[in-house]
Amino acid sequence: MPKQIIIISFAMLTAGCLVLGACSKKSPPVSGDAAAPAKGVGDASVDAPPTLKNLNADGNLFGHATKAAEIEYKPLRDKKGKVSSYLPLPADWRVIPESDGHYTIVAPNNVHVNKTDSVHYSYANNQFALQSLQLAGAQIAPVQPLERIVDQALVPAAKSQGYVLLRKYPLPGVQKFWQTFANSMPRTGNRTKYLAMGTDWKDAKGNRAFIVVLQNIIRKGPMVIWSVSTTELEAPATQFDHAKEVYIHGLANTRMNPAWQRAQGYKLMQSIRRDQLESQARMRASAWAHQQEMNDIAAAGANARAIGKSNSDALDRSYASYERRQKMNDVGHAKTIDMIGERTTVSNPVTGKQFKVNSGYKYYWGDGQGGYFGTDDPLYDPRTDPNLNKRDWVKFETGN
Repeated sequence: MPKQIIIISFAMLTAGCLVLGACSKKSPPVSGDAAAPAKGVGDASVDAPPTLKNLNADGNLFGHATKAAEIEYKPLRDKKGKVSSYLPLPADWRVIPESDGHYTIVAPNNVHVNKTDSVHYSYANNQFALQSLQLAGAQIAPVQPLERIVDQALVPAAKSQGYVLLRKYPLPGVQKFWQTFANSMPRTGNRTKYLAMGTDWKDAKGNRAFIVVLQNIIRKGPMVIWSVSTTELEAPATQFDHAKEVYIHGLANTRMNPAWQRAQGYKLMQSIRRDQLESQARMRASAWAHQQEMNDIAAAGANARAIGKSNSDALDRSYASYERRQKMNDVGHAKTIDMIGERTTVSNPVTGKQFKVNSGYKYYWGDGQGGYFGTDDPLYDPRTDPNLNKRDWVKFETGN
């Protein structure tokens, strides 16, 4: 299948490297690559490769004659030439490294494996976190189910190249390898999940292709970083099933180089510390920008309120002038009524409001709640009277 349908290009895994082929970023020095493959993820090195577990008593691998001696653990190297892992394959399958740390495989009978391609995305439900990811230049997209990715991305692309999907199925062994590797890395508070799917394809000429689709989802707090990688194997129809199963077995039984893995753990922790500092700076920048926006909105509102108050004050002044004129016209009439009813006018010096009270006293006090009393004692102050000082008393001004 033409490689153009392999839509992906991201260095996988939390350490930033695709173990089965690439480690494109710089990493700390590793003291001495292991000369022999490792026993397992995180285990010590051993003197000889482990035997092929899927080789049965008859010496058959997946129904085909294969001797244990014919299986070799092919070293895979990163961009700096350090051995990252060992891939068990038949001795006559050649792993060809590329300068970017990826690899291709060439096998007899016109079987070959193209290099892995990948793409990654980021997403967050939190507004500030999402803005921080955007400021960092991340490609933004919510997590998509792996099966939907195959149906909506791979299938249309393959169809344009003349290929049709024959079937798709889970790859539990491949998924387990990656999940084990992730679980053996330093604990960072991330929740990492891997999903692996195999897909079989065919074109009108009978050409066959197998694509491994691997999805990695890393969650921490409100953020999620997820990626999808694809690796394609092509083989003639007569060789396809056997070649595919040998390759799947190799992927599921890959052995890590412990020294390389320790270096990646160190690199991961350094990268996390750096990313945390950068993320905090971006979050502060996002919060500051948001606060500035809120300040601008508040300033615009304050300006609108100031204009409204100015207009209101002008109306109030106009109305107050009208009231004064009316009072001047009514004052004579009001005095006459007050004299007849023995009423006098007092005013609150704080609010400016005026009240009619029973006349007969020189001084009046109001409690702010509609109550008042009169007294002739100029020294009496209810604010110092324990029986009355629970209210906010104000001394009214008398006179008309």
